[in-house]
Amino acid sequence: MNNSLIPSKHSTPSGWTASAVMLFVAFILTALQCCENQSATRSNIQRAKNYAGMDDDGVKMLYYGKTAPGEQYWLGAGNKVKDKEEAVRWFQQSAWRGEANAQFNLGHAYRTGQGVQRNEREAVRLFRAAAEQGLAAAQNGLGYAYWNGQSVIENKREAVRWFRAAAEQGDANAQFNLGQAHWNGVEASHDTDEAMRWYHKAASQGQADAQFRLGEVHGLNSFHGGVSGREAMRWLRKAADQGHAQAQFEVGRYIWLKPAFYLSTCRTLRWYSKAAQNGSASAQYWLGSLTDWQDHYEELRWYRKAAYQGHVSAQYNLAEEYGDAYYGHDDHEAYIWLYIAAANGHSEARSELDTFSGDISADEIMLAQKEAERRLKEIDRHKTDENSIVIADGSIDTFVWGSVFGCVFGKVWLPIRKIWNPVGVDIACWASGNGNW
Repeated sequence: MNNSLIPSKHSTPSGWTASAVMLFVAFILTALQCCENQSATRSNIQRAKNYAGMDDDGVKMLYYGKTAPGEQYWLGAGNKVKDKEEAVRWFQQSAWRGEANAQFNLGHAYRTGQGVQRNEREAVRLFRAAAEQGLAAAQNGLGYAYWNGQSVIENKREAVRWFRAAAEQGDANAQFNLGQAHWNGVEASHDTDEAMRWYHKAASQGQADAQFRLGEVHGLNSFHGGVSGREAMRWLRKAADQGHAQAQFEVGRYIWLKPAFYLSTCRTLRWYSKAAQNGSASAQYWLGSLTDWQDHYEELRWYRKAAYQGHVSAQYNLAEEYGDAYYGHDDHEAYIWLYIAAANGHSEARSELDTFSGDISADEIMLAQKEAERRLKEIDRHKTDENSIVIADGSIDTFVWGSVFGCVFGKVWLPIRKIWNPVGVDIACWASGNGNW
């Protein structure tokens, strides 16, 4: 009896047909399995990159089976239990042999203090060793160190040199950084066309900061719609869908421009909520503003989050809320936040601080000032963003009219509708499938 899929010479035509069909089905199933495996591999790579923050080469070595156990211990992959200290030991062994990927991964561990005591000087040394071997991620990391003066003398020219070396190899982060250098004319020609070219290269690889930047630039040209408006929204959505907090906030502001206000309110709050949860101080501030008529404690919670990230208007609003008799006086907290807002340049806070008339003694004012100084130091720490390599000059209010409409309708129309409908905007949110904004 012949069990082979290949028909024998005595097979009938119908046997040939059946065998051909079976071979075709087997081929299709095998192809689908290959596609599924490759898709799972890409998914695993992306999850590993998002979780570990490691470079592409380091992650790909793991999932393409070309690595020592170091990356497996770092990510908790394969049959290894996640153990950063054990991963560092493996990285050290490979780094001593001069392996560039291990040098970069070990430098990453030293820079972030994961699995080993934080040591930026050692991180820079390892990045340099890997960069000189041509590893693009390390070249970008070394450029980052020179840009920010981390354990080296700050040198923007040297930073741009390393950014360019990495960008020309296709490193998306370096391409974005080089674009920022050209846009701002920092140790590179002030060339917006060249900047846009690098932004597009980085954005096409999924670099969220570059996608957000393209959304900003296109938004500068038109916030009334048209080609530029649609292009701005397209790039902002790409970045927002990756969890980019600023992009999520801008998408929310852009939606305020939509004519269908009742539904756009809910969609705006949804994006603001996403952005706020991802750390956008502006979104946290606006959520506080839009919930002040609905939930005082929720309002204070969002204002406080924004205030500790250095949002001056949120700091001033906190002082106003704590001093409001409607919610119960807390002159101690009111003075502290008024002092902080004044120290950060809020003109109204400065004038009110000079004429503060709360029920608080001179000794209590001295204690409040000491507490305010302590919080100012804490706020300065929270304002530091290590992920931001090149910071554009000033903040670009791309869709400023969206904020104006949001403020007007949030403060006037929504409370009126609240009287008409006790459930308020939540009905619209539930109706559009988003009951938990």
